[in-house]
Amino acid sequence: MLKQFLSEYLKKMRLRPLLVPAVMLFLILSVYTRFYEPNVSTSFDKLDVYILSKTCNLDDSIEYVGYAKEIGKIRLVTDQEYDLGDKIHAKGYLSEPQSASDPGTFDYRDYLKRKGIFYKLVIDDAKITCRNPIGTHISKFRYFIRDKVFYIVAKVTSEKDRGLLCALCLGDTSLIDDETKRDFSLAGCSHLLAVSGTHFSSFLLIVQAMTKNIPRKNRNLIRIMFILVIGSLTGWTESVTRAAFMSICTVRSKESISGMCFAAIVMMIADPYSCRSMGFLMSFGATIGIFSFSGKIVDLLERLHIHKSVASLVASSLASKFALLPFCIENGVAVGFWIFFYQIISILIVQFVCIAFLPGVLLSLISSVFMYPCIVSARLVRFLSSLGADAYFDSFLLRPDHKVLMLLSFVILISFLFFRKHVRFVFAICFILMFVFSIDLSTKVVFLDVGQGDSCLIISEDSSILIDGGTFEEGERVLPDVLDHYKIKEVDIAIFSHLDEDHRGGIDYLYSIGRVRDIYAPADDGKGLKTMKRGDRLEVSNIDIDVLWPLSNDNVGANDDSLVLELTCNDCKILFTGDISSEVETRLTQDNFINDIDILKVAHHGSKYSSDIDFLNACEPENAVISVALYNSYGHPSKEVIDKLGEVGANIYETSKKGAIIVKITRRDYSISCIKE
Repeated sequence: MLKQFLSEYLKKMRLRPLLVPAVMLFLILSVYTRFYEPNVSTSFDKLDVYILSKTCNLDDSIEYVGYAKEIGKIRLVTDQEYDLGDKIHAKGYLSEPQSASDPGTFDYRDYLKRKGIFYKLVIDDAKITCRNPIGTHISKFRYFIRDKVFYIVAKVTSEKDRGLLCALCLGDTSLIDDETKRDFSLAGCSHLLAVSGTHFSSFLLIVQAMTKNIPRKNRNLIRIMFILVIGSLTGWTESVTRAAFMSICTVRSKESISGMCFAAIVMMIADPYSCRSMGFLMSFGATIGIFSFSGKIVDLLERLHIHKSVASLVASSLASKFALLPFCIENGVAVGFWIFFYQIISILIVQFVCIAFLPGVLLSLISSVFMYPCIVSARLVRFLSSLGADAYFDSFLLRPDHKVLMLLSFVILISFLFFRKHVRFVFAICFILMFVFSIDLSTKVVFLDVGQGDSCLIISEDSSILIDGGTFEEGERVLPDVLDHYKIKEVDIAIFSHLDEDHRGGIDYLYSIGRVRDIYAPADDGKGLKTMKRGDRLEVSNIDIDVLWPLSNDNVGANDDSLVLELTCNDCKILFTGDISSEVETRLTQDNFINDIDILKVAHHGSKYSSDIDFLNACEPENAVISVALYNSYGHPSKEVIDKLGEVGANIYETSKKGAIIVKITRRDYSISCIKE
């Protein structure tokens, strides 16, 4: 059996001689780029920087990437305009890009690190020391066709339709509204908003239809020329350049996988960090998956009496989804019938939009009616993405912490390429079993990083509670992404600890967009809030929340009127203290309401006017969470409070340093983890 396997393996390798070198280079560079990080000083007087790339968006914003000998690649933040190849003498300051500090929020630092960019340079003043005339002409020509096409599209479409069409066909998302971006993201269709292999294959269907009777050599030449036109149409963005090069290599290669491997080797040599780019990984993964698995899937669907034409359309999407499973788990992927159905239909419609786009643009010079098929189709894709976003909340999520599932998914892919049916079956059963055992049934208490404010999200079974929400602006920035991450469409119960803006603002925002059901507070603000006082209790799933303060609702909702809540879940007790002062803490201590607390949410962001030592001794907290902004004008948390918490032996967690603090409570125990660790 081993001899037969080796024989078959060597036969396949002879047909694909570049496969092993490409895989080896990928593994070596992946390890190197993952652990290498430059260590440079962020202070300097002046720095010589070469402009490596310049991206002009349709909303008139410009993004620059430069290269400095002392640092490597850097992201430039500047109001001045430069061209490719220019050398500038810059004065400014370096900073590390901000990492995600809350679950589900965009990790800008990781995004740039995957591109080999570790620092951001904010330029205060710069002088161009050397102009590159070639780069100037490239900058002008690069967007010439795209801008002309955009001018035509803008004349015959509304603002909302224009933004979506430009994303689907020109690869520029700068004109899309945030709601549409969110719907595409939740529906798993974000890749449709960046021109890539899916779009190229659709554009090239036009060429295939027009050149089917032309000899193969001439047909390939026309196809390559058309690829170059498509690249110019989209302004040669990173994803477009990658897709164009992959297409050209595939066209010129006798064997598709070998062509893909050659393209991968060239790209990784040109930029070693490309092997960590999610766009690179997903582009090659999807394409190789289509080449490797679509034929098998078509055969399977035909056995189920599905017509070959329909089977062929579905097989490509299924094959790419199957091949991308490891990468999807790394990013978090929703699994469900309806969300997958909407994805498949959306891909088919986008393919039609790409086919009809160029003829529609040219014919719209005669009459705008010729753009209607593209406009209607784009609207249908937007509608399907909104349905997919709704289906997301009823799906199962595979998350990046499912490491064993990621490993098994890789093994299954390899087994489908090289092993026989019974081996594939064993690995598939293992994956399903691990899938079942990876379901997390713990209760989660997430102390969010909302700057100089308080916010804590509690998730238990099918219920959710939000205690405070930070300011309105912080709530708008953070809370929707966090709720989406945990598949919470609407918060069941929201609680203002008191009526200050840095506690209630985020909940006000969620209420304005219809994502909060019931709101409780210590006092009524005249808007019909449900009030709570000592003796009240909330029972939600396996969670009990007892109100220890205030004594009555006849107050104005000031700091000392804050709700003091004791949350009990299994054997874990968490005390929420709002912004109470040491006077209220003394009352609670004298009334013997406080004892044996596992986790204390420190009062008033660590103010020196709270956290009385007698109160802390009564609480005996094992852990203390301080919700605070890193550089705040109040001096929070005070050194006195930190010292007192140290005296009582509490482990201290500050959201400003550790990001969101996540407490997982099981039937036996609880554990604490931090986003930034």
